[in-house]
Amino acid sequence: MNARLPVATFLAPLLLILVAAGGSGPEATPAPTEEPTRTPIAVVDGEVWYAEDVTGAVAFRIHRLRVDIHSLLLQETERRVEARLLEREAARRGLGVEELLEEVQAHVPPVEDTEIDAYLAEHPAEATTDPDEVRARVRHYLGESRRLERRVALLERLREEAGYRFLLPLPEPPRTEVDVAGAPARGPEEAPVTIVHFAAFGSRSSARSARKIARLVEDFPGKILWVHRTLLRDRDERGLSAARMALLAAREGRFWQLHDRFFAVDKLTGPDLATAAREVGLTEADLAAARTDPQLLDLVKRDLDAARRSGAPREPSLFVNGRYVSGLVPYEELRGVVVEELLPAGS
Repeated sequence: MNARLPVATFLAPLLLILVAAGGSGPEATPAPTEEPTRTPIAVVDGEVWYAEDVTGAVAFRIHRLRVDIHSLLLQETERRVEARLLEREAARRGLGVEELLEEVQAHVPPVEDTEIDAYLAEHPAEATTDPDEVRARVRHYLGESRRLERRVALLERLREEAGYRFLLPLPEPPRTEVDVAGAPARGPEEAPVTIVHFAAFGSRSSARSARKIARLVEDFPGKILWVHRTLLRDRDERGLSAARMALLAAREGRFWQLHDRFFAVDKLTGPDLATAAREVGLTEADLAAARTDPQLLDLVKRDLDAARRSGAPREPSLFVNGRYVSGLVPYEELRGVVVEELLPAGS
């Protein structure tokens, strides 16, 4: 199922806010049932293309932008709400806003030496050769924290009294059409769940997420098709070398053997690469080819391009039947997504 992002769908929550805020207009009546509108986006050879037809491949990237918009609207709304509530409370007390805040924050209890001792015990790295300077800095920090807590408590009370609620819901995560053409895969092609793993060999986080997927394969035998695509970290020369070796091994049907050996350790060294390659039967000539064959580099670039198009933010990223899941989530959370995907349609 592909995400649908017509303009009307995007604007509907904003219109809801205007209505809830008391905007003028006739009483709402149920709209007649209509066919979903489609948004023209281009014309090619006289044929109209629609946004809904191209959204699927970039659905998660669009979603991330919509989340950013949601965050901006939330921040600006709360800034304006805070200003209005403080002005109203200050007027009620016959004060200016700055005077109100100073009054609220003025009478915080002094910071005790025992509190400074406790803080330094929890943050030993902050100690320096000048104990007096450190203690003065910590005392100031703890005092300012208390002043801030007073302001936060005031605003929380004012929001509650005003019945403040932010009405714009977070955008629902979509399903993304992830390009898997030519990528190494294992498991039944007809499996009901496809997991695309964007990962980097030599990355501790990617190794851990690969182990989670392996555990899923054991928990759900015959239900998962596992697809690997490389997503390198910045300036990751070793990860690039490992990816090229693995793609070379794929030519001889040994990709997954090398994949599992690479991810068996959290951090790959140069000798680890060579040892693992020899263990799956690669020769010295193969290793030399992995370093020089331009086609292997092109295949790595293909994976990186697929990651960019899908919107995968970093390694490890997973797409479970097109649903983005961070490779850092706990196993049980990832398992829950798979369970949802295995439920009958409409459940």
